[in-house]
Amino acid sequence: MSAYARVATSDTLSDAPAPSLFSRWSSLFRPAPRPSAAEAARAFSAALRAQFGAHAPPLCEASFDEAMRSGPAQGRPVLIFLHSELHADAAEFLGAALCTPEVAAAVAAVNYVVWGGAVHEPSGWEAAMRLEAAAFPFLGVYTPREGNTFSRVWALEGGPLLGGAELAAVLRHVGGSAREAATRVAALRTAADRERELREEQER
Repeated sequence: MSAYARVATSDTLSDAPAPSLFSRWSSLFRPAPRPSAAEAARAFSAALRAQFGAHAPPLCEASFDEAMRSGPAQGRPVLIFLHSELHADAAEFLGAALCTPEVAAAVAAVNYVVWGGAVHEPSGWEAAMRLEAAAFPFLGVYTPREGNTFSRVWALEGGPLLGGAELAAVLRHVGGSAREAATRVAALRTAADRERELREEQER
């Protein structure tokens, strides 16, 4: 038996057809699956913590919609941060304002729900479009209204940038009224839920 015959009849050969040239090329250029909104939020939060440690804002590691819903559910105002690496002031804003001890203390004092995202990611870009963010870095305080709508209490869009102490003072000031509004809406929703449950129980 020739050497060629021995190779051709070897047990190592498979009966399955070899992949076509098209299938090999398509696998190389097939786009990688996009991370979910929650996965993108977790990755963004982890990146900030890795760079700024305890001074990084405590981001809600969920989707934008979930963060906006959790605010009224808990009677807390929502603080949204949208980051653009292409913006010239992005690094300065993070290091000198958002991720500082003064701002961390203000966020904790008001008890904000904080959500952040990068606008080059689909979830961050969608949030920017829905909030009609005009410039970056973007920071906005939102409070729920009756129904499922939200009101923008305050926003920073691009410059002029604030220092850590200045930003902390603003967040404390606007956070007080925003928290009162969020607490009021949460109480109204709780009362409405109880009334609905009572009606359903009476009907049963």
